[in-house]
Amino acid sequence: MKSQRHLFAAALMLAIPLVTRAQYTYSTLTDQNGATFKIAKGITDYVAPSSIFMPSEQVVADNGQLELQDPAPLGYFTFYYNVPNSDPGSTVIYRINNNWDEVGLYAINGVAHGFLRLQTPPFTFSNIDFPGASNPTGPLGINDARQIVGEWADGLGNVYGYSYDGTSFQSIIYPGAVWTLPLQIDNAGTVVGEYHFQGQPSHGFILSGGKFTTVDYPGAAATSLHGIGNSGQMVGTYVDSLSNTRGLLLSGTTFTSIDYPGATATRANDININGKVVGSYDYVEVTGHPTTAAFLAVPTIVGEYHMSSGGDIASNGAQLIVPPGVFSTDTGVALDVLPTALSIPNPGGYAAPATHFVIVDLAPEPSFPLPSPGVTLTLPATGPMTPGDRVDLFRVDTSGRLVPEPDITGSPAIGTVDAGGVTATFKNVAQLSTLVGLTPETIRVAIDIKPGENPPSIQPKSHGFTPVAILSSESFNAPQMVDVPTLTFGRTGNENSLAFCSGPQDVNGDGLPDLVCHFTTVAAGFQAGDAQGILKGKTVKNVHLQGSDTIRIVP
Repeated sequence: MKSQRHLFAAALMLAIPLVTRAQYTYSTLTDQNGATFKIAKGITDYVAPSSIFMPSEQVVADNGQLELQDPAPLGYFTFYYNVPNSDPGSTVIYRINNNWDEVGLYAINGVAHGFLRLQTPPFTFSNIDFPGASNPTGPLGINDARQIVGEWADGLGNVYGYSYDGTSFQSIIYPGAVWTLPLQIDNAGTVVGEYHFQGQPSHGFILSGGKFTTVDYPGAAATSLHGIGNSGQMVGTYVDSLSNTRGLLLSGTTFTSIDYPGATATRANDININGKVVGSYDYVEVTGHPTTAAFLAVPTIVGEYHMSSGGDIASNGAQLIVPPGVFSTDTGVALDVLPTALSIPNPGGYAAPATHFVIVDLAPEPSFPLPSPGVTLTLPATGPMTPGDRVDLFRVDTSGRLVPEPDITGSPAIGTVDAGGVTATFKNVAQLSTLVGLTPETIRVAIDIKPGENPPSIQPKSHGFTPVAILSSESFNAPQMVDVPTLTFGRTGNENSLAFCSGPQDVNGDGLPDLVCHFTTVAAGFQAGDAQGILKGKTVKNVHLQGSDTIRIVP
């Protein structure tokens, strides 16, 4: 039997807090078929757990895992999990870490168990059961080191918390409480949750360094902390003096309320390093029927500054770096990051905005173009982007059109997506107004999977290679224009499965040289029922390309 021990710790009170109201853009979370999730419990940072995945923000809701998409948070890649051999409908996912490991609850023949699902192939499930617990052991939180926190109950109905490091269990019990519920643990080992005494309302707690700190929203009848991000920000729920259930954000000692517009109740369950919050809200349908839905809340970014002879100005994702001498006088600077895109048509050849529109207001306004070296501008992305991708800078001109923003040479300013994938930076910018970053549209290319075989058959578990020909056209020379190391191929096109590419050859007999590349079949991630394979990549000029071809899955 795994060892266990109890932790009783001294209790402290949170320092005198400040209270503000949060500014968010809210969205309801749905899957790719438009079905609404009921409760979102966890969200990752913008990460990739291994080289076979593209970076993204993942959310767990109900028994599904979805990838946030732009411009709407639609779970375009949504996966529903059931623990093998479990009772139908019994699997519930509670949390996900940045390795995309998940914890939750399932049942077999009516007997419930906690589980840990590892994202690392072969995607194994293992039970998490607290020794001697009289009720199901619910793992409720997990960090990147796979430290797990959850709940267990004794025979008297008292609920206690625990932590589990993969080897031993440790009870977490607030002194004197009959209910201690740890709900999440961050990478620093800080645990948040709730506790209450017999017959009393709940209080939030923080457990760090072996010491509890009580957290109560000012004036609230009850408080609970549900999640903590790796930035140290915490979210949860409180009940106000009118018995309304509302979400909360705690940054340092500052509280902010989180209220889904028009909702009768809001619960904030988790937060990532970028400040995005997931949870659930209650509302009344037009039929009068009360219901619950999952939400995503993205913070609105606003910053105001005053500077003299240059400086580094930043505000939650937007940044302006002004070298000395670029502004000739003391200048006031206001950065306003708009939560929604302006209704302005995109120029030909460009997709939807890759960044938020940012209004840069200068007082007094300097003469344009700015002198060398210009300014460096960082814009926050509207959604996850691939580091290193090209983004072109545009501004809104006096006629309300988007026109290229010049750099100090007079050429269009071109930036790149930063390492984290959540911002794009532009250097040597010569003019400031209302700005936005746009990405060039993706080039559609013709591909032929397993040339000569129609339809091509793929055995997902094969340890061989799948050849894919990228076909040239009169305007597209595949061997010369494709940036080979950027190629990905598989069921979604994001699978890092490239093995090697061979020399130019005319695959389809049109007299043009084609590029044939070979991809590791098992890494392509195909599944039973898949009907197409997707290839993605970039040209040597950093323009996206994509192609697809029909396939047939065989055992």
